[in-house]
Amino acid sequence: MNLVIDIGNTSAKFSLFKNSEIADITAINKSLTLKSIHDKLKSVQNVDSCILCSVVDHPPEIEDYLQQTFNFIKFNQFTPTPINNEYGSKETLGLDRLAGAVGANFLFPNQNILVVDFGTCIKYDIISNGSYLGGSIAPGMLMRYKALNQFTDRLPLISPKENVNPTGKSTEESILSGVQFGIGSEVQGIINYYKEQYTDLKIVFTGGDSKYFDSVPKNNIFAAPNLVSRGLNEVLRYNEQKRN
Repeated sequence: MNLVIDIGNTSAKFSLFKNSEIADITAINKSLTLKSIHDKLKSVQNVDSCILCSVVDHPPEIEDYLQQTFNFIKFNQFTPTPINNEYGSKETLGLDRLAGAVGANFLFPNQNILVVDFGTCIKYDIISNGSYLGGSIAPGMLMRYKALNQFTDRLPLISPKENVNPTGKSTEESILSGVQFGIGSEVQGIINYYKEQYTDLKIVFTGGDSKYFDSVPKNNIFAAPNLVSRGLNEVLRYNEQKRN
């Protein structure tokens, strides 16, 4: 069994894998502590290896504990991966983007893939023939709602809804349309661009906010809610195979 710990901007995710199959996933508050790890591992047996990916700071004793307890890897820009990384500034590349690219290539080996990750930011990443090429980063859905509220005097803070009407009949509906219909149109435009650049393009949606964008046509779009965790597990397996 492998333990994958993915600490993002809004939550920390524990994932257990048996080979490449997900056995269990639990999300907790992003304030990861040594106690929360101990509590999680009380019910887990036969874990040999662990990989940690974090885009935020966390207490150093967490890594000390994992290092002493498991065959441990901290995922960073120097960690060998089963895909080529052609990003120009590897030291600034978000590790979740790279892990998602590995996960996408695992699902569709050596194909042309566009990953759209609907998280705190919306990330678009291209993988082609086993190589990560890069992509783009845009403000996420909640970030856009907060920006409209914080940078104006009168616009309210709106919560997202499903099935948004593109033509808003009130200020609330207009904000919903501007943010969510706008994101859907943005996503479709980027998909169309890359479809012109790459043949037989696979499109993978992931991230917690992807459920709000059913309006995007689903032709050749695949949902992969645990893509980053899956990619981290493949990085762990790859390094274990190299070690053996």
